[in-house]
Amino acid sequence: MTKSKKARRDYEADLVAGLITLMEAGTNPWQKEWTSSSDGQHRNMVNGHIYSGGNPALLELQMAMRGVDCPLWIPFGAGKAKGWYPKKGSKACCILRPFHVDREVTDSDGKPVLDDQGNAERVQFTGFSYTGGIFNAMDMDGEGLADAIKAASNLNEMDRTEPERHEAAEQLLGNWEVPVTFQGNRAYYTPSDDRIQLPAREDFSSSAGLYATWAHEAIHSTGHKKRLEREGIVSSDATFGSDLYAKEELVAELGAFLLCNRLQISSKPDNHASYLQSWIHCLKKKPAFLKNSISDATKAANLLFPQVHEVVQEKTLTPA
Repeated sequence: MTKSKKARRDYEADLVAGLITLMEAGTNPWQKEWTSSSDGQHRNMVNGHIYSGGNPALLELQMAMRGVDCPLWIPFGAGKAKGWYPKKGSKACCILRPFHVDREVTDSDGKPVLDDQGNAERVQFTGFSYTGGIFNAMDMDGEGLADAIKAASNLNEMDRTEPERHEAAEQLLGNWEVPVTFQGNRAYYTPSDDRIQLPAREDFSSSAGLYATWAHEAIHSTGHKKRLEREGIVSSDATFGSDLYAKEELVAELGAFLLCNRLQISSKPDNHASYLQSWIHCLKKKPAFLKNSISDATKAANLLFPQVHEVVQEKTLTPA
């Protein structure tokens, strides 16, 4: 086994062990109230880059594992250049980076599939792998670091009121192609009808709970056969209690978190069923369950809300 492959396995093992510990204690790291003035974006504190894709979910987990509430991250090399080093006993965190593989299309016999010109058809596959070397700002120490954290925290201040953010959520979810019926006392998505049902608006304890619940069901709807055709939605084997069912619920949980993070609203739904024990079972059985679920959740969130990448120049993060 190569050194890099061992490192990726070690990162995965640490993540899965940490998540299992949290879940066994009854904690879901992705159900988050929005109670501060921060915009909640996970940033590279040195260059201002906002971590995108599925990385906010991964970094949120690693914050919970460390018991901190600081979404600011410092790559080891960039921190070293500023004289900032990890505190004794601190462990590096990881993010997911995409990689692309170009492959020949083969038939059931393993033979290349040819196009009309007789050339082998090819398909590009995009995967994700763990890469480390970043530390939470609270795990670092050095001259000027406290002032830099303060400057970066100021950059993270919310620029919209809660009603404005809820209005943005209403617009996004209300314009989604899947119709919604507000009636009854349950929230669910029906693939056969391609329809979401939610309780009456007045039955939700808050607007935040409404939009978090709606986001969860909207993520489910992205798995329909005419969209992402996700196995947990289209397969007849995805019955209650199955691993496929558990994975689909984790995809919806992660996808709703990513969607709510982009909308800057709470990701804690009203009266949502907990699948912690099912997820623990799947994580122990197959550690890649976490990465695969994050990958599917990212695709689902991107279908609903394509992400705009933002980079802020380093000078805006450095205190005068």
